[in-house]
This record gives sequence, C-alpha cells and structure tokens, in this order.
Amino acid sequence: MDVARKALILARTLGYRLNIEDIELTPLFRPELAHSNVDQFLANLKQQDEEMQSLHKQALSEKRTLRYLASIDSGKIKVGIEAIPDHSPLGRLRGTNNQVTICSRRYKENPMIVTGPGAGAEVTAAGVLNDIIALALMDE
Repeated sequence: MDVARKALILARTLGYRLNIEDIELTPLFRPELAHSNVDQFLANLKQQDEEMQSLHKQALSEKRTLRYLASIDSGKIKVGIEAIPDHSPLGRLRGTNNQVTICSRRYKENPMIVTGPGAGAEVTAAGVLNDIIALALMDE
C-alpha cells in the first residue's frame, strides 16, 4: 500500500483525479497475510514461496529481475511485481533505493531517472513532489 499511496500522490500532482480504489493493485503478499500478526505472517509466508520461486526462475531464464513497481500512464495507476531487464536502470537498482522514471514530451526518447535512498513515506513523497515542481518550472 505504501507504493500505491506514493503513486497516487504523484498521479494527483500530475492532475489526475484518482482515489486509492482506482489503482490496479497486485499486492506483494496475499491479502489474508496482511491482517496476520507477525508470527502468523511469517508462518503463512511459506505458502507463497513456490509462486515467488516460479516467478523468479522465469525471470532469470529471460535475463530479468523482479521488481515491485508502480506506473502511471494516461491517468491509470498500476502497482505490482514485474520482470524487468537486468541491464535496465531499474534492474540494476540495489538495496532499499527507490527510482522514479519520468517520461514526457521532452523526456520521451531518453526518460529522466531519479534514484535515491528510501526515506519513509513522508520524506519520499515530499522529495518526489519537489522534483516534479522543479521539472514543471523548467518546462515553462
């Protein structure tokens, strides 16, 4: 939900009138795990191992890596796991770093990529918002 909320903030900043219910969301964990206590969560997490191992194996065979990401395109938000090419900027991302790719009229052929450490929802949202405002002012 953290990723979905960040995507919603960005979409609203871009002028889209969306709500959290409008997001096409594939949770990282099955919904029944989200309401468990920590011990139940860890015990039930093994239920997802086979599915995740299958996704990982398929991605490796295609020289891809799995990433949990959000995309905003034409007023629609999609959040979920995707297999990304290993050699792409997002595929090379490591640790807890975040990445925002901006495609626009000016950055269509060579998108702007902003990468940095994750700093929690409030700090990350403020930083991304500042970057968007700076970009918008550059286009004027």
